[in-house]
Amino acid sequence: MTTDTSYPDDLQRFFDDQLALGRQVGRVVVVARGFDTVRLLDGTEALADRSTASFRSAGLESPPAVGDWVAVERDGSALAIVAVADRHGVVVRRDPAERVLAQVVAANVDSVLCVFGLDRELRPRRVERVLVLVHEGGAEPVVVLTKADLLAPEAVATVVDELRRLGGGVAVHAVSSQSGAGLDQLAPYLATGRTAALLGESGAGKSSLVNALAGPDQAAVGDVRSRDHRGRHTTTARRLFAVPAGGSLIDTPGLRQLGLWDAADGVDEAFADVAAIAERCRFRDCRHGDEPGCAVRRAVAAGTIDAARLAAYRGLHAELDAVSAKKEAGRRLRGEGRRPPLRRARRRASVDDDEDEAGPDEG
Repeated sequence: MTTDTSYPDDLQRFFDDQLALGRQVGRVVVVARGFDTVRLLDGTEALADRSTASFRSAGLESPPAVGDWVAVERDGSALAIVAVADRHGVVVRRDPAERVLAQVVAANVDSVLCVFGLDRELRPRRVERVLVLVHEGGAEPVVVLTKADLLAPEAVATVVDELRRLGGGVAVHAVSSQSGAGLDQLAPYLATGRTAALLGESGAGKSSLVNALAGPDQAAVGDVRSRDHRGRHTTTARRLFAVPAGGSLIDTPGLRQLGLWDAADGVDEAFADVAAIAERCRFRDCRHGDEPGCAVRRAVAAGTIDAARLAAYRGLHAELDAVSAKKEAGRRLRGEGRRPPLRRARRRASVDDDEDEAGPDEG
């Protein structure tokens, strides 16, 4: 029996059940090609095979994700993950290889620090998309603006105010990993027992933020190209760090493609202003296009809602409709005994490499 009373009751029951079977339990702290690193409850770390055959033989529907609480047992000379505890607070996107699959980027997170660098132009549509993913996964979204030392305080304050309006009340913090300014605002998200994940593009300052919060030299830091402010992938694996405040911080490779999966509720939560007015439309299934009695279009005409924001809202729902259609087509093919075609071949259990450029739907 484990004795640490800081774990939630359902997780404690998972530990007790797995230990009763003679297994060891711990948390996935690194996800890389070939192996997962599991930190056991006694603090030691062990490698577990990440092959497709390994997780399928254990009856798992998908590969474990960084942040997962798992049970492991020895399989010959190596350990294998044989059970995964129920997740809460996940970051899920559509597989970037264009397969109709969900990809869990991080699991069991309380907050997601959505990182944007102030050394580049902020794209509202990108911010909205990130907030949709976080809302849908059940974690708390927090916008973190890095490199605040590069702008005048007045310019930083203007961007913060703009994003607070865009996020509908989401917390926005401007910080500098170099000077340490503003980092104290992030302490509540990393308190004992809490896990925060970083989500952002390459070059946004995630690795520098990890080093500022978890300790120096925890993550490699790369240069940013001056011509387009893009950074190289200095983070090549998903990794969980323990922070001095007692919590955990998950760093992920720069994610340029953020395709939506089951995120209809996330869209409505991120666009709460549009969704609330949509309740007053004449038709429940109003698409806010040419339908009569559309309250949302009236709000746009009155200047209550920005036309570009409505276009983004409609575009995200259209994207989800397309994903649903692909899922249904895949189910039909499987029902007929045929495998759906794959546009690009990648090992399902591997850690993905993101594309060099953002997809057209990410603004």
